[in-house]
Amino acid sequence: MGGYGSGGGRMACRMDEFHKLDMTDFDSGWFDRGRVGRVTWTRSGRETGSISYTLGFDFMNLSYSVGTEHDKAEVREAFPMSFTEQPYGGRRRWFVCIGCGQRCRVLLGGRYFRCRQCYGATYPSQYETIRCRGLSKAEKAREKVGAEPGIANPWPRKPKGMHWKTYRRLEALYWEGVPEIERVLSGRLV
Repeated sequence: MGGYGSGGGRMACRMDEFHKLDMTDFDSGWFDRGRVGRVTWTRSGRETGSISYTLGFDFMNLSYSVGTEHDKAEVREAFPMSFTEQPYGGRRRWFVCIGCGQRCRVLLGGRYFRCRQCYGATYPSQYETIRCRGLSKAEKAREKVGAEPGIANPWPRKPKGMHWKTYRRLEALYWEGVPEIERVLSGRLV
């Protein structure tokens, strides 16, 4: 019974392996004014990708190239928008995935930009073992404060411009996850 990959963990790709376009990165006024712009992604100071976008009231057009230097293809995609009414007035804007037709807040960029369900992508926290659930929470708090990754590094001072309330909330999240991480590192696994 079974076969390659059966019973041995996840074989799906994680969301953090993709370039992301998040609806919250675009100001709602940009759609009304028809903004044209560019998004660039970097890792370790090196550019890993970029796209050009054109926004309209109910659409977003993307223009980018995929492939290697010798085999480049130009891609142009048009994403319609969907709107949902909010309980206290106003409307929330969503991307409509052109792969499956579902609305989503985040588009993932592989060869084409599609939603998480189209790529079968999982969240990074789904890969944490049950014994060490606090790791991603603690690391995310460190990242938001601009700290060096890893719990061996000290918790940093409040960054200039960050509200004290936000800093204290992130600090509490960090310290909430540390005991669980220390328990795993010390070898006292249940």
